[in-house]
Amino acid sequence: MISVLIPAFNAAPYIEYAISSVLDQDIDIPLEIVVCDDGSTDGTADILKKLAQYEPRLRVLSVANGGVSRARNRLIEEANPASEFITFLDADDALPPGRIARDLALFAETPALEVIYGQLCLIETDQLELRAIRTQGDICVRGISVTVGTFRRDLIAGAGDFDTSFSHGEDLDFLLRLFEKSPKALLLDDVSVLYRQHHGSATSQREKLRRGVMRAMLLHNRRLRADPKLVRLNGLFDLEALPKKRANKRKIDGLADYSVIIPAFNAAPFLPDTIRSVLQQTHPPKEIIVVDDGSTDDTLQVLDGIPAELKVIHQENRGPGAATNAGIAMASSDFLAFLDADDLWEPEKMEKQLHVLMDERDLGGVFCRMSSFNHDGAALAVDDGLSGWARSTMVLRRETINDVGSISDFGRKVGEMIDWIARAQEKQVRFQLLEAALARRRLHSDSMTASRNDTQREYLHAIKEAIRRKRERKKLSE
Repeated sequence: MISVLIPAFNAAPYIEYAISSVLDQDIDIPLEIVVCDDGSTDGTADILKKLAQYEPRLRVLSVANGGVSRARNRLIEEANPASEFITFLDADDALPPGRIARDLALFAETPALEVIYGQLCLIETDQLELRAIRTQGDICVRGISVTVGTFRRDLIAGAGDFDTSFSHGEDLDFLLRLFEKSPKALLLDDVSVLYRQHHGSATSQREKLRRGVMRAMLLHNRRLRADPKLVRLNGLFDLEALPKKRANKRKIDGLADYSVIIPAFNAAPFLPDTIRSVLQQTHPPKEIIVVDDGSTDDTLQVLDGIPAELKVIHQENRGPGAATNAGIAMASSDFLAFLDADDLWEPEKMEKQLHVLMDERDLGGVFCRMSSFNHDGAALAVDDGLSGWARSTMVLRRETINDVGSISDFGRKVGEMIDWIARAQEKQVRFQLLEAALARRRLHSDSMTASRNDTQREYLHAIKEAIRRKRERKKLSE
């Protein structure tokens, strides 16, 4: 027997369609559908009552509103004890034809299997019907959703309850607890759920989802540290893959690939926003390389929880110059872009800079203007309106770096970028500065530029070094 468990809250427009997609499954074993009406205030309860009168395989539970996790926990408790398998379905989604029969056949072929985990087919619509047949434009990902899994009941029991303290991200928390114990799993590249994306809903919930995902990953990392027998889950889920997949579809034909290098030291509060600004580029990167420069905060844990494919380097604290060079050494693209871990990019930054670099082959690099914004209200040293010559605005050809040399290693001091730009100009490398403010500098009390006196001294040191080199060249030419 298999139980399909559906939590429902104010799902009147879609609940009958979701249930029909389950009843239409053609399977050889008994099926039950259990719906938990989580205190709906629309017509959901009336629709369920009517359906249950005519469909013996449907059972309806009614509870006071307590959230999706509490509803799922109640559904697991109420599932028929004879059910060997359990799967979940959201009340506004649907099962594709043949989903349950496919999974049951795979379980029969491999009796040791404990879970089959497929893909979401993401369909952006407010219309009732979800297409059962995939089209070329569909986005299908192995996302974070218990609805794509078919589970043996014993495995569900061993994972524990859904955590009711999560308002968002409860699926990831549950799945991490389940998969970190290394169950016998089969990951499918076939669609298991038709996932409805309501117009306008993603934007309003994105920040709450991000916080939930971050919290789930932090709890996962704590469990890993406490129990070495647990397994770290790398690459199992396409975490929040939709923005990334859409970005890849927007990739601009003929525009070069590029690598993004982000040196990071104690940047845990800022990295999610910083990396999101990269993922939202109209021309997305080939790779994002984050160099953790010996952070003592939660930077590494935060990186584990960021829903994107990152290349992460960890090194002892040596300063931004050494961290930047480490990222350059790993990068695989001919065009390199750089971003401080607390700064942001505007969406069209890389598209505009790469167009210029590719149109003017004699340019060694392109910079842009950079606006500043105050993060925490502190009185800070740098707020210069529209600056430009900075790491976060710089896009270079790799051959330019090969010609000029690596970024200077000034240790933990700043000024390494001023020094490198000066050395490039000494070699007569031609740069272009775009007047558009395509990057944003975050001003905050923990930044390296928060102390005006120290920063000015270190910048002056870099300038003096450039003057010294100029004088030496003049002497040699005389």
